[in-house]
Formats: sequence, structure tokens, C-alpha cells
Amino acid sequence: MYELTPEGMCLNALNKYIPSSSYYLDSYLINMSDGFPTFESSGFVYKGKSAILDTTKAVNSIRKKGVNVLSYFIETDTATFVKTNELMDDFRTMYGKSATFIDPKNIYQVTKTLNNLFLKRDLVS
Repeated sequence: MYELTPEGMCLNALNKYIPSSSYYLDSYLINMSDGFPTFESSGFVYKGKSAILDTTKAVNSIRKKGVNVLSYFIETDTATFVKTNELMDDFRTMYGKSATFIDPKNIYQVTKTLNNLFLKRDLVS
């Protein structure tokens, strides 16, 4: 069985394609995650605290470009094997204030969080 959600690696690769925010452009990264930044294949294992910290670093690098980040935690069956509080803490470590815990099947919650993101403005004088 292969686990293939190495978020930090993917976000690092995508970062060069995400434009920086500017006076004329607002950039956004909207992410959906199961909270497990993991990659296992042919004896190579990438997971745990190092993967979590790599993801945190990648998200912070994207934020430094002025990109607005919103990350949804999508609970999966895998989450039953890990204490939910531990998993949510790891998710908060990776995504900080942009970590969002909603029911993704509830369109009201999805639109509310997206509207809050799009309406948020950092006033620059």
C-alpha cells in the first residue's frame, strides 16, 4: 500500500507557480488536506514530525509572498487510527491561523470561510 500525500514537497513544488500578492493582485492558496503529510514507496518513508515541519516551512514560504492561505482539514477513515486532537494539533502546526475545521459537505460553512478569506484585506499604507 502506498501513502501519497507529501504536502510539504507538493507545496514547495507549486510555490514557484503561485504569484506573489501585490497592489494589483490578490493571490490565494486554498488547500484540502487529510492532515497526514506522508509518502511511502519502495522503502522510502517520509512522514511524522519532519514531514509536518517541512509542510509548515512550505506554507510559511508561500505566505511570505503575501499569498492568502486557507486550508481545510478533511477527515478520513485514516484519522480513526490517530487521536483526533493530536491530528488537529499537527494540522494547526502546519497551517497556523489558516487551519480550518468544517464539515466539507456543508456548503454554508464552505462559502462562509471562503467569503471571509476573500473579504479579508491587509491594509497597507
